[in-house]
This record gives sequence, C-alpha cells and structure tokens, in this order.
Amino acid sequence: MFPENFLKAIANEKELSERELEVLSLTLKSESTKQIGVKLDITEDAVRKRLGEVYKKFQITGRGSGKLSQLQQLIFSRYQEYQGPEGFSSPEEPRLDLQEAPLPLEPSDFYGRTDELNKLIKWIVDDRYRLVTVYGMGGIGKTTVARQLVKDIQHKDIQPKFEFVIWRSLRSAPKLKDFLRDLIQLWEPSEAALPDREDELISQLMEYLRDRRGILVIEDWQMLLSSGELAGVYKDGYEGYGELLRLVAELHHQSCLLLTSWEKPVEMAELLAKTLPVGALQLQGLEAAAARKILKQQGLCDENSWGELIKVYRGNPLALKMVSTTIKELFAGKVSEFIKDTWIFGNMNYFLGKQFKRLSGAESEIMYLLASKEDGLNIQELQDRMGTAVSPQELLAALDSLKSRSLIETSTEASRQAYFQLQPVVMEYVKGLLPEADREDRETQKNIGAIDRATPSVRMKSSA
Repeated sequence: MFPENFLKAIANEKELSERELEVLSLTLKSESTKQIGVKLDITEDAVRKRLGEVYKKFQITGRGSGKLSQLQQLIFSRYQEYQGPEGFSSPEEPRLDLQEAPLPLEPSDFYGRTDELNKLIKWIVDDRYRLVTVYGMGGIGKTTVARQLVKDIQHKDIQPKFEFVIWRSLRSAPKLKDFLRDLIQLWEPSEAALPDREDELISQLMEYLRDRRGILVIEDWQMLLSSGELAGVYKDGYEGYGELLRLVAELHHQSCLLLTSWEKPVEMAELLAKTLPVGALQLQGLEAAAARKILKQQGLCDENSWGELIKVYRGNPLALKMVSTTIKELFAGKVSEFIKDTWIFGNMNYFLGKQFKRLSGAESEIMYLLASKEDGLNIQELQDRMGTAVSPQELLAALDSLKSRSLIETSTEASRQAYFQLQPVVMEYVKGLLPEADREDRETQKNIGAIDRATPSVRMKSSA
C-alpha cells in the first residue's frame, strides 16, 4: 500500500525498531495479528505488544479497531504530502518532488521560528529572491524550518502559484553533472540529447527556472566543502556548484533556490554586496518559550532548572532532544541532577566532533584559546597569544570562518571592543579534547607560536 522507503522514513522519525516496523508494514496491509504472527514466527501476544508500541510512538489512543483507523488515516495524510511528481498531474497543482525531503511535520513537532518563517516567506513570495541560504550549527533546525516553509507555501493562496517544489539532498555529495541531469530529467524524462558539459547543463537548468516559477530546495550544502580548510572551500571537482550559485543569483528567472548548510557559502558575501535579490539567514537557538515546549514534550522534571539547561545548549533543538533522552534514561528525568556537573555526553560529543573536524589549523587554535577563557578574548589578545604563527590577516579570516560555521559568539563591552566566546557546551567539548596537563599549560601560555601546528588535528582524530 505504501512504498518501503516511505515507511522506513516514518519509522525512523517515530523511532520505531526494525521489529515494530515489520508489524506496522503488515498491519497496514490488513493482515490479522494471527497472520502476522505466522509470517514473523512469533506469538499473537508478541504481535500485539509490538503493535501497542507502534500506537504509543504515534501517540494514538483509544480502543479496538478505532486505533487502527487512526493509524491508517495519519499515515495516509503524511503520504499525500510525501508523494513524488507522478501523484500530481493536475495543472492546478504544483509539481512536487519531495521524496528526498523529511516527512511533513506534525503541528506539535514545530517550535517557535515564526519570525524566521515570515522573513523567508517574504523573501521568496513577495520579494522574489532568486537565492536564499539558511545556515547554522548542526541540529539548530535548518531542515525543519525549510520543510515547514515548503508546507506553509503549499497551503497559502499565492498568485501566481508555484509550478514546482523540488527537494534534493547533497548528503552523498553527487558530482554536479549527475545532480543537474537528475533535475533536468524531471522536465525531460528522456535521457537522449542531454548535454555532457557542466556549463551546458547549467544553462539548460536556467531555462527551466526562467520558464517556470518554483522552489528548488538543496539540503546539506556543506557536504560539498572541504575539511581542514576555512569555511566555504569546495572539494576538488565540486567548484562548479559555486558557479551554479552565482548564475542563479545573477541571471533573471522566476524561481528560488533555497539551500541549507552548516556553513554560509563563500559566494554569498559577494552576492549580497551586489544588492542582488538574495538573502542569507543564520539560524540561532530557539527562544526560551519554544525550547521549554521541547523539554515539556520530552517529559522532563524540575522546570525551575530548565532555563539553565536551555542556556547551556543555547536553545539548539536537536541538542535539547538528545540531552532529554539521556536525562530520562540516566537521571530519571531530573534536570537538576544532570546539570550539577554534567554538560556533555556521548551523542553530543560525537555530533560536535563531526563539525570540529572540519576546521583549519588556525581555527582549531582559536577554539582552544577561547576554551581557556570563559569571558572571551578580543582580537588583540588572540593575536598576542598566537604570536607570529598566524598573521593578522589570517587571524581575521579564521574568525570570519568560525562565525560562518556558527561556532563562536561575539559580545561587545562598554568599550565597544568585540570579545569572541564559545558556547558553554562547545567550550566543554573543546576542553575535553586535551589532557589535563596540556589544558592547564594552554591556559597560562602567552605565546602559542611554538606549539606544533599538527597537534590539534592529531588530537581530534584520537578523540572522535
């Protein structure tokens, strides 16, 4: 009844186990508990138990056949929004290809972000921006905002209407030629006569963007970018994607390319300076009220301690959900017990490690220095501590890159001097990369120029 990839996606979203997914799939095919038991070689009681867990995770209550009807209706309504273009043949409907998009959000799963959504809708619908970038630290909610934006736009009475909404992920880092051919074949199903050169394929895509009004969402732009370099440097062989961004921004057309990334694409600074119809939105953490909704839905205790938890994790939605699971499993849901002396844990450690590995040597050194000073360091203090190993120009470039990656924060004192800081949870992670003796040495050391530049990368590899 439903495609396997769709059921796997919704099972992953609802955190169903593989065994629960098997029962769900067979139940949706109208198999009885007895038939399911025979096929899976388990008892009917085991089938009912697994099905009960499925209902619980889908938040379906009630008794008897009514629960199954609720489940079928819920999944069917989600599938309607998930379908590819073959399901929408009416000229009055937009051409949808959302098979690489996450499943549509339930209203209860979206928190805050009203201002950000309104800004994006204004840029795309009213101001007709050709290129929009949503960037920010991993887990901050870029994909969630983009998915909600698509959903909102689909249900708004917009004139003229969008003729297509397409979602593509760069998680597997496809070569530009393959990426462009995949898009073009949405309008030209035949594989014949497709150009072979990148520039010709880009030109053909631009024709479609000129002739039709639509939204092309590209997720995970950071997968095209190099590790160990400043933010925005493309991997070898992927530079053509940068040219695609420039042409989308500079050439006249009716559509919008909306991309999400951990890092702001390096082209955006130049394109914004030219006052082209482009926009870049850096997502910050959720406001306290929205973040509290997450903790409440997760069933945590000690509401008077929630504010400190939210501050430590800077309202990062994914981080709050992950830490909530740990607090429930290891601290019986008591936030006050967790925050006594615990700031970082296994899953979050791994998550931050993926981003830290992307840093250049200069960026890594800055992160270590900032981790030694909770109230932050200004540019002159950073330069003094780094000595002659890094020039002033290199220091500024590294700071700008860290800001683009959303890994450092800036505060301004009454003297109007900017101080750079780390978020508390990032600071604890960076401190944890170093042995205690080395950490103390860095905190007192004034000239860091003598430190072996290879050391941070070695430590990062050993700690990941």
